[in-house]
Amino acid sequence: MRIVFLIGITLILTGSSIAQQAVERVDAMISVKDSVITNTPTNRHISVRGTKFSIIPPAGFIKAPNFFGFQQPESGSSILFTNVKGSFEAISQSITKENLLAQGMELESMEHFTLNGFPALFLSCKQQSDGAIITKYSIFCGSNEQIWIINGVFHKDMKEIGKEINKSMLTVYYDPNKRDDEQETIDFEIKATGTRLIYVGVVSGSLIYSSDGKMPSKTKEKTYLIASKSFSNTNKEDEKLFCLNRIKTTPFELRSIDSINEVMIDGISGYEIIASAKNLKMNEDIRIYQTILFSDDLYYIILGSTNQDFESNLNEFRKMTNAFKRK
Repeated sequence: MRIVFLIGITLILTGSSIAQQAVERVDAMISVKDSVITNTPTNRHISVRGTKFSIIPPAGFIKAPNFFGFQQPESGSSILFTNVKGSFEAISQSITKENLLAQGMELESMEHFTLNGFPALFLSCKQQSDGAIITKYSIFCGSNEQIWIINGVFHKDMKEIGKEINKSMLTVYYDPNKRDDEQETIDFEIKATGTRLIYVGVVSGSLIYSSDGKMPSKTKEKTYLIASKSFSNTNKEDEKLFCLNRIKTTPFELRSIDSINEVMIDGISGYEIIASAKNLKMNEDIRIYQTILFSDDLYYIILGSTNQDFESNLNEFRKMTNAFKRK
């Protein structure tokens, strides 16, 4: 799971505009004029489950079982869809070369355009992942209330696959009347009942909660909880060390591990860690809550952070974690 919020985005723009590239790569199904792309559904479009989107996926890509989108397992490439509550204008202003670099992503190109009537932002980034360099194409588009994000990820040397992902992403079609269940691929649940946290939505297979139901939060209090599933072949004797190393990967400066305790929830064991940290960007002290539960060759992670009312919010995190249940 990536706790840092998905900023990675599409096409390597080499001299020509998005509109020109779309004309060259996506045949007559796309109407393009002045950096405007308007798609209509075809018999080659495949619905993206859990969303209101459909695309023409690249050849060899299959529906992903654990996230909204498509994947090619043999190459490790994927196209992921997600949406969050919030303002497109606000998030587009926050996407800068400096902010991306702080999250380990090198911005290669960025351009504004219009996609299916919505304002959109189109980027290409590079980043390291598990010792390899990957390219991430992304499209952000949306309104004042909702943001849709499409991420295409592939190894930087797989340029032909990258071209196909690029082409596929530009075929996206949004149907506002399509019924969707954004938790369709989530095989667990947690409940915010009796807490102050409000459900935000599903982002890249993660359940997101915040103090005001927004991401990013618009209030002075910045309290978030993220719950997700990931895959790992961690040995039993290494689980505690794994948890300690995992909390060091958050985008905050870790100051101290305040406590670590073994837990058992829904019949599976793991570790709860409380840590003190510094949000360098906001120049404020925060507390981090992390519980990881290990099950076979995967683990569930629940990560919370708060800049206010530390003890009260830590109790809120524990209450939600204790309500964790596999479906």
